[in-house]
Amino acid sequence: MKKLFNQQKNRILEAAFREWSKTHFTKTSLTALAKELNLSKAALYHYFANKDHILSSMTEKFINDMAGSLDAFIARYQNNPLHNLIKQYNAFLFNYFHEHPYYCAFLHAYIMRSKPEQARQFSQLQQKINHVFTPALLNAGHIEDNESIELSLRFIQLTAFFWLMQLFRSKQHTQSHSHFLNFSKQASKESIQQYIRKSREYCLSGFAASLSHHEIDTAAIEKTSWIQASEMLKADRIFSAIEQVISEEGYTKASVEKITTRIGINKSSLYFYFKNKNDMLFKTIKREQEHFINLTNIRLKKLNSFDEKLYSFIIALTSYTVNNPGMITVLNWARYQNVGIALPHQELHKIFSKFDYISDALEHGSLRGGKEDFNAIFVFIFFLIMHKLRELPVKVKDHSNYLPFTRQIFSLFCNGITGYISRNKKPHQQKGKAYVKQQ
Repeated sequence: MKKLFNQQKNRILEAAFREWSKTHFTKTSLTALAKELNLSKAALYHYFANKDHILSSMTEKFINDMAGSLDAFIARYQNNPLHNLIKQYNAFLFNYFHEHPYYCAFLHAYIMRSKPEQARQFSQLQQKINHVFTPALLNAGHIEDNESIELSLRFIQLTAFFWLMQLFRSKQHTQSHSHFLNFSKQASKESIQQYIRKSREYCLSGFAASLSHHEIDTAAIEKTSWIQASEMLKADRIFSAIEQVISEEGYTKASVEKITTRIGINKSSLYFYFKNKNDMLFKTIKREQEHFINLTNIRLKKLNSFDEKLYSFIIALTSYTVNNPGMITVLNWARYQNVGIALPHQELHKIFSKFDYISDALEHGSLRGGKEDFNAIFVFIFFLIMHKLRELPVKVKDHSNYLPFTRQIFSLFCNGITGYISRNKKPHQQKGKAYVKQQ
């Protein structure tokens, strides 16, 4: 009897992964789930107390299944050198999620909209990956600095995850955005191998076609490209209201009703100006976006080479975000509230057109790939930087604290893990000396 009960519970969970992945887990309707299973909602409550119980059970199932597969991978490859470990990890990740596309949708939803309790549960998977890659990085000669190692680990993970997402990108769109991902899409073996090769090559060797092009005056670019607080827009009242409510209520309890009350209008009046939450945030963020592009272009026009412009962009994006922590707060709130901030195609095209130095670099061979990769590479640069910056707890006055991060991001993007390590060998490294875990 218990076996049949557990089998039905598992059947419900598998159906929830399939059904709710259609909306990237932004809509988790019990009615739709019951219909998919040909059950009544009352029947669902026989197995689960409520929707939150289903979602927590889904998280537990995903983590247990993924952990088991990771353990098998680690047992086979944990003593491999870094180059082969990255190669095998990419192949494992792509093949696993191609076989489990709804798990991929779930992981994507977690990364984009995770809540604190979920983050704690998922951390065990991250710890497994870090445990196998950290010794490999150190054995390869990576400097023994915790922040530097953490960023290199993040680069390995995000590179694999980002290019994995390209397998599920809808044909009708070229942007890498959650709204354009189709997790029911069946990728061909050729596509899988193509993106595995891309992910592996970009991770190991970076995006630049040659290592000799990246001797730039980083200090000079940092000085001229850092956006100052005095250049920022005056605080937007919607941003300010969201920040204030979040500071008092936390992310999950900061409802639109509480935010509109803080602004001093009712919800219906807010939607007189905006169609919905998405529209409200989009119009507010668009204002910031246009200002950022204007400030960045002023800086880019003063530079000549692709490398200088790329590093200037990294500095500008970092400094703009540091000077505007409210933007990070709002984006995090949007994730927790399952609000998808979808930029229309024409808006993305406007942004991309301002950074034609990337498409020029692809055309002239300074970057790996073809012009068809422009959108994905541009979004990846932004994704790589913002994934770290969105964790900023508070505004830091001394911007020099961010320079090790910006310099490493630039080096990892251009040179990959192997290039970064070769340029930053740990001091007095003994050839062939193995990393020994401290007891």
